[in-house]
Amino acid sequence: MRTSLFPWLPVVLLSALFLSGGPAALAATNAPKTLAAYTLGQDISAAAEYLDMDSAQTIWNQEWFKQVEVKSLPGFRNGYLIYGNCNMPGKILRIKLKYDDTSLAFFERLQKTLQDRYGRGEWRGDPFGTLHSWKWGFTDEKGDSISVILQHYSGTDTSYTEGNSIRLANRDALSREKACGEAKEKGEGQRQDKGKVPSFDWYLPK
Repeated sequence: MRTSLFPWLPVVLLSALFLSGGPAALAATNAPKTLAAYTLGQDISAAAEYLDMDSAQTIWNQEWFKQVEVKSLPGFRNGYLIYGNCNMPGKILRIKLKYDDTSLAFFERLQKTLQDRYGRGEWRGDPFGTLHSWKWGFTDEKGDSISVILQHYSGTDTSYTEGNSIRLANRDALSREKACGEAKEKGEGQRQDKGKVPSFDWYLPK
């Protein structure tokens, strides 16, 4: 009978898989696409009932993306969608929503439900207790990377969304949209003659 040189290896591998959050942390065939009234890849017009289309605008310095605010969405205070303006015009690429309930207890209920559904996520919070954040990563049927980030924030840094929020995004679709926009800008820049800078003082306030 042949004896393995490393009889402990299967145990170590299984332990590592368990601690990492199981198979859902590596890939998932049940990658989520829908959050409330919105679905990744869907045309923005399909969710017009819950969108303030008058707020739609291109994102400054990232004109390949457009952003629109949500409205009248039960259970949520506010939020926005990012959709394509180059490679996938009008298609939803990212969803960010802020919940009406700002309590930590509600966040913990959401986190437990997501963990039961998708496995243990990746902890991304801080050690001070002001930022609680969990991320789940998936691979959808097309091979695209889908991410879910659930967050609770109770600090004073205005760069974070206060209370409870959630993000659902197709990271690869966002990257393709950016590449499309940058290639388009490069081509337009080569054709555009802006003229010469009159002096170095042109660059400075006065």
